[in-house]
Amino acid sequence: MTEGKKDKSKRPIEAPELLAPAGGMTQLVAAVENGADAVYLGGEFLNARGRAENFKSKQLPDAVKYAHSKNVKVYLTMNTLVKDDELQEGLNYAAFAYETGIDALIIQDMGLASLIKERILDMALHLSTQASIYNRSGVDFAAAAGFDTVVVARELSCEELKEICTDSPCRIEVFVHGALCICYSGQCQLSRIIGGRSANRGECAQPCRLPYTDEDGRHEGYYMSPKDLCLLEELPRLIEMGVSSLKIEGRMKSPEYVATVTSIYRKYIDAYMSSPGSYGVEKGDIEDLVQIYSRGGFTKGFFDGRPSDEEYLSGELPKHQGKYIGKVVAVPKARNLVDVKLEAPLEMGDGVEIRASELTGNVVTYIKPLGGGVLRIGDIKGRVAPGDSVYKTGDAGLNERAQASYRNKDKKKIYVDMVFTASLEKGMTLTISEGERQVTHTIPKGVEIARRKAVTAETVKEQLEKTGGTDFNPGEITVHIEKGVNISLSNINKIRRQALEMFAEAKAGRREKVIPGIVENPVLITNDEGRIKGTPQKGIFGKGPLEAVRERQDEAGDIMMIPAVTKGSKDRELAARFERIKKGEDIAEVFGVEKDKPEVLVNNPGWIREFIEAGFTVYGGPGLNIFNGAAKEFYESQGVMPCWGSYELMRRPPLMTMEYDFPLATFLDRKGERYWAAHTGDKTVIEK
Repeated sequence: MTEGKKDKSKRPIEAPELLAPAGGMTQLVAAVENGADAVYLGGEFLNARGRAENFKSKQLPDAVKYAHSKNVKVYLTMNTLVKDDELQEGLNYAAFAYETGIDALIIQDMGLASLIKERILDMALHLSTQASIYNRSGVDFAAAAGFDTVVVARELSCEELKEICTDSPCRIEVFVHGALCICYSGQCQLSRIIGGRSANRGECAQPCRLPYTDEDGRHEGYYMSPKDLCLLEELPRLIEMGVSSLKIEGRMKSPEYVATVTSIYRKYIDAYMSSPGSYGVEKGDIEDLVQIYSRGGFTKGFFDGRPSDEEYLSGELPKHQGKYIGKVVAVPKARNLVDVKLEAPLEMGDGVEIRASELTGNVVTYIKPLGGGVLRIGDIKGRVAPGDSVYKTGDAGLNERAQASYRNKDKKKIYVDMVFTASLEKGMTLTISEGERQVTHTIPKGVEIARRKAVTAETVKEQLEKTGGTDFNPGEITVHIEKGVNISLSNINKIRRQALEMFAEAKAGRREKVIPGIVENPVLITNDEGRIKGTPQKGIFGKGPLEAVRERQDEAGDIMMIPAVTKGSKDRELAARFERIKKGEDIAEVFGVEKDKPEVLVNNPGWIREFIEAGFTVYGGPGLNIFNGAAKEFYESQGVMPCWGSYELMRRPPLMTMEYDFPLATFLDRKGERYWAAHTGDKTVIEK
């Protein structure tokens, strides 16, 4: 268990936003009904999870209306790199999202972001984790560029997150649960180079989850497959440091996964906020998280520093492994039956997997107790033997509870107050309100002189309370009726239905149509090594792209090179150097560059502003992922001279930059292709 204590000397602690994934409409409902404050989803364009169900344009307005009716925000992912000929469509799609009522766009491409910021003034922008922001300098750069939220890299430690969150100019969003990439997001080229499917273009084939062998081809393993992240026990530290949004990964996951994970994180956020001193995580909740989806248990990633291989990697399998429940003790002659000695419960409808010479398993369709904790189960297809381990990969009861939580869309309802007035002269009026938001609807007819019995306030109230089938519950109801009048029940019901629909439409947040204009940015022109036309041809620019992104300085007076990731020792070194310059030390002495013409090549938004303020000429390298003319113009507006386009435009880029201390110097894939792991400082760069 983890305990968190509230420091009264700090600013008041605010509850963070719980942000859940929605790969489709059912997942959206599951997230909303189980306590998400916001959801993120993909549409038909520029979506980094292209293989998810996603939302068609005609579905998006209804999805936003439903979420907003329950006070849940909707963020749309447009988080891929954008080609020059896609900028217009991207801008038009952003305008459509704005009109639909989307609360924010999650963006990677700086060119598209700059166009949206210029043309659609009120559209909130979140900088995707694909932008590889890992330090405070990068966050400051993002804020100056118009982003109000930054989704920081998943490799950050607790102490690094604290530093970023302290008086941050942006909301800080942190992944707390789900799949991890072995590489810094936005810096991976492995899928593109191996199979032509780019992670930065929403097509990742996940080659990191495949087996590789050591350089001799003898020992095979899943050397690049991390376990799933789980920071549930660290919620107190995350909340206390001021993280604004806690993000659950999983737009490719099932509705049951979304419901289970969202509800558990909702439970513990609320528990901490109500009683921080007694925070503790129940074992059963961790077991449910493991059961619903996990790759050999969970890891905290780099939250507490560098993890060991055992703590970080998924082990023998790169997929969902479920929970160990026992071993095979016998294999009867009857076809597809197996006798299992259990250490944990197993029920009809559960999924099992047996780790034999081959993985085998199925949904359990037959159970016969044999005594002594042994069950005979079927239908198990495949060869198994006594001693093989048995794992429960699916829990029918857990899935049923998850489905029940969102099946009827009525778990989470919003209370609204109503004021009803009626008179012969003015007819019926119903005002519906929630906080400061209110809608008033009038029907001028329907109120008549009572011939026998006048309608009562109690009768009207009973009809107004019938909000079933909507996303609202009745709160305080006030009724004012002129004496001696009658109103039919059908008319009362009519004004209630129409007013509630008007209120739901008002909450949907649809905006006026915007005309974003025509994109006339210059086209980005590069050679086959990603060099941008018209850039310098001296010094480091005459070297190959692999050399250009390494941290080195071979010749006196050569251009400094800042790698794509400086988190850790390099960040500390740079911070110390800039502090010396602030104190008046000579720039040439501090950085070892020519005094009259200091130059630097940067590959990350972090430190750009500091280098410019120190008097450097700043060149942009491939780590900035400049993929279109608008991105080139953006960086030029920030004082950077872009010299290379994105790694995406190179034939032989570095394949990965990872924080993980990769154990092999050389390794082979299944086709015998060889790869190298170059250790640069405290990072590993994979090359081919």
